Amino acid sequence: MKLPSLKPRSLAARVYFPLMLVALAAVAAVGGLGLLWRSRWAELQLPAAEQQRVYREFLAVNAGCLLVVIGVVGYLLHRGIVRPFRRLVRFVNTFMPSSPRGEPQGKDEWTNLEHRLSGALQTLHLHEARARAIVEGVADGIVTFDNTGRVLSINRAVTRIFGWSERELLGQPVRRFVCLSDDDVARIQANDTGKAQLLGVGRQLDGRRKDGQVIPLEIALSKVRVADQSFTIAVVRDLSERRRVEEALRLQALTFANISDAVIITGLDGRIIDWNPAAERVFGYTKQEMIGQTVACLHPPESGTGLSSAVIETLRREGRFACTQRFRRKDGTEGFCETVIVPLRDEQGKRVATIQAHRDITDTKRIHEELLRSRANLAALIENTTDCIWSVDRELRLITFNSTCRQMCQRMYRCEPYVGMKLGEIFPERDRAFWEPLYARALAGERCVAEFENPLMPGIVKEISLNPIVSDGVVTGVSGFMKDITHRKQAENALRQAKEAAEAANRAKSEFLANVSHEIRTPLNGIMGMTDLVLDTPLTAEQRRYLTLVRSSADALLAIVNDLLDFAKIEAGKLDFDRVEFQPADCLAETLKVLAMSAHKKGLELVGDIDPAVPDVLIGDPGRLRQVLLNLVSNAIKFTPQGEVVVRLEVEQADDHQVVLHGVVRDTGVGIPADKQHVIFAPFEQADTSSTRRFGGTGLGLAICSRLVGMMNGRIWVESTPGAGSKFHFTARLERPSREGVPQRPSIPQSWQDTRALVVEDHDETATMLERMLAGWQMRPYRVADAEAALGAIDQANRDRDPFVLALVDASLPGTSGFELAERIAWRPELSAGVLMMLRADNQAADAARCRQIGVAAHLVKPILPTELREAVSHALGHSHRRFFPAPDGTPGLRAARRGARVLLVEDNEINQIIAREMLRKAGHEVAVVANGEEALATMEHQAFDLVLLDMLMPGMDGYETAARIRALERASGKRVPIVAMTALAMERDRERCLAAGMDAYLAKPFRSEELHAVIDRLLAPV
Repeated sequence: MKLPSLKPRSLAARVYFPLMLVALAAVAAVGGLGLLWRSRWAELQLPAAEQQRVYREFLAVNAGCLLVVIGVVGYLLHRGIVRPFRRLVRFVNTFMPSSPRGEPQGKDEWTNLEHRLSGALQTLHLHEARARAIVEGVADGIVTFDNTGRVLSINRAVTRIFGWSERELLGQPVRRFVCLSDDDVARIQANDTGKAQLLGVGRQLDGRRKDGQVIPLEIALSKVRVADQSFTIAVVRDLSERRRVEEALRLQALTFANISDAVIITGLDGRIIDWNPAAERVFGYTKQEMIGQTVACLHPPESGTGLSSAVIETLRREGRFACTQRFRRKDGTEGFCETVIVPLRDEQGKRVATIQAHRDITDTKRIHEELLRSRANLAALIENTTDCIWSVDRELRLITFNSTCRQMCQRMYRCEPYVGMKLGEIFPERDRAFWEPLYARALAGERCVAEFENPLMPGIVKEISLNPIVSDGVVTGVSGFMKDITHRKQAENALRQAKEAAEAANRAKSEFLANVSHEIRTPLNGIMGMTDLVLDTPLTAEQRRYLTLVRSSADALLAIVNDLLDFAKIEAGKLDFDRVEFQPADCLAETLKVLAMSAHKKGLELVGDIDPAVPDVLIGDPGRLRQVLLNLVSNAIKFTPQGEVVVRLEVEQADDHQVVLHGVVRDTGVGIPADKQHVIFAPFEQADTSSTRRFGGTGLGLAICSRLVGMMNGRIWVESTPGAGSKFHFTARLERPSREGVPQRPSIPQSWQDTRALVVEDHDETATMLERMLAGWQMRPYRVADAEAALGAIDQANRDRDPFVLALVDASLPGTSGFELAERIAWRPELSAGVLMMLRADNQAADAARCRQIGVAAHLVKPILPTELREAVSHALGHSHRRFFPAPDGTPGLRAARRGARVLLVEDNEINQIIAREMLRKAGHEVAVVANGEEALATMEHQAFDLVLLDMLMPGMDGYETAARIRALERASGKRVPIVAMTALAMERDRERCLAAGMDAYLAKPFRSEELHAVIDRLLAPV
């Protein structure tokens, strides 16, 4: 740029140049002030590498600022800012004195000033070119942009960093390639004060390349204002390479920190300069404790310290040194490590440090030593064992063998074995047919065991075991073991003979039990049968009392016999379980009905309850479940002098296939001491031995229950406090039937909903159970404890016009009895209580007649079960004009069906003949009696019978042969007669044998009249 011709005076020159120099210095100082301070801070706090980087930034920014200042000055000169200054000079010259020739005195000075100014501008252009070259040569990008964010200028580094050309970036928004935030832009625009400002140094943010790649940047921002124009200078540095280096260094540090081996780095002087965390774990010293120390403290004195000349020579020659050495930990314990030492060299190959890697092999070495000891022990054991042990390869060549094997070959085959010798050279021709197939199977991967008896040594039996030797899934050979089992074979023969003798003794015991059972049951049947017959005749009170005692004694004797037989069957493993569908509610009802009279005689309240969650139908053995309940409930009645016995069935857990039934029998009896509760389930054990005299019993009942519950995959336990009663628990796992075969539970009748029901019951447990059942049927139960309260409740309900539709009344209320309450209600029509149902503890015919006279709809015998009560309520509410009184003898329809049947009784015992004949005649049957099978066949040839009662054990032709002959005759005639087996043999196999022989039913002696009639009813009931 050429300046206009000016001739300033000396004063102007003296003023102009100092001002220009001051301006240049001020602008340059502002550009580098911030970096100068940062550099000083970096010197104080940053490492050397960071200080050099900051210093380079300082030089680059100062150079950029100098270039900007030079450019601005040149621009101002070019724009003619000198002209106003020239007028100022001329104005000043008017006050200056003139030269003697009439010219101003400052003319020469102005000329000189103009020449000097021209030279200065040339120098300025030269500096501008140099500054421009410096800016273009800087590795960092320099970008200037205005307040709107438009790019004014860039250097060559910007195009290299971002991939755009200068033409593509000039005039574009700077945020196109530098991700400035809105806060950064607002800060730049807000700091327009007209002064040079440092807005930020060393900030890190992201940049975007032309190809879309995001790169990390470090940026320094400076705000500059010239004349009336302000702009921002951004110095941008690409951090991608530095990030890669930092990441590599970070990964190296992580690797060093996480390597499992202890790594120690020592300098040339042998002192430790680095120490990884694994070294802390192995040696016990921290890094701070070991920096500056030597490795000598890590090894015992006798193992040597430092790097010996031999080690250094090995490192120089081979590049590494490896050894196993002993080390000492901080706590004084010693161990072993595998050490590898390698030199660390610089770029010129000069060793600058040494890396030592130590792997703790203390446990490995210990295991190795133990393995060596075990191998030596095993070798000694194999060598000194009395069994022959050897191994061969696939070609059947000997690999190893022990001394016993050597002696066996010398003794049996007269040869000295050696390694590499083939088995074919040892075994004679006569034995190869035995050995070769075994080795072929073993080489195929099969384990072979065989017994071998050498013809040359009769009576000596050897057991040979051949096992394949497998390596990487391939059979490489066979290991052989041979031991003398002569004594074992002799013991097995003796054991087999003992087993046969034991089985024979067991059969003899079973036969003895069966015979004893038969011999006991036969007279017992006579005693019980005759007693029942006599009790049905007119007797005096004293005679009836005596006969009742006889019957009780017979029942007790029969219970003892049954317990002994059941226990014998369990011990012999002969007790089988049925798998049939049954109703748990019926099972509970049958059990409680049998024991209700015993509880009533003792004045006990017997309560049965079943959870509504218990399924209506389950699959299992109802007889065994009933047997458990009978034992537990009868025990509770026996050991409870007063109070109550409550039985409840509920569900413990259930799924779609199985149900775990939980039974609880609670009483208010004498209780069981805590130290005796674990022994009562053992055979022949009782909590108190004196109770045998007081209460009777064999002590087998609970033992049988425990075995039966265990066979049903359940358990049994007791909770008891002496004097406060006992609570027996048991569980049984039963199956659910298929959903198609399960009958649907009947729905609640609509007429029952919101129906009021009165419960008149003084016993709390029974009343609570009745309330729960009625509420479950959506009725509204109201409970009172005596007759007066019942009358008051009825009267109040009628006045409230919400009368009772149903009334359940206990017959034995305190004070006014239930019968008297029913009579008072019947005599006073205004006290209508709907349908009355009487609950009684026994089934006396007189009570039934009295209920009929009063007008009671139904009477139920306690304990009351949900199914029974529901059926009675449904019948009573559905047919209130008819009165329902269950006949004492059973269902009228069945009694009519069996009346008049012709029965053939085949029995050789005269007493049993009388008992069975009288039972049948009282039931209305016509009976023909014969004494043996021959007479039975002869009689059946001339007469027709509806039923045959056949004894099994008879002289001559027994019951089994007689039944077979009858069935043979029937195949010819085409008519089949039901046969009922009667026998005192009560074992399970006897029942199965009878049914398998073609009989239709089985009765074990002694039997009661009810049992006989039930079987006949079932067989003769019309289809």
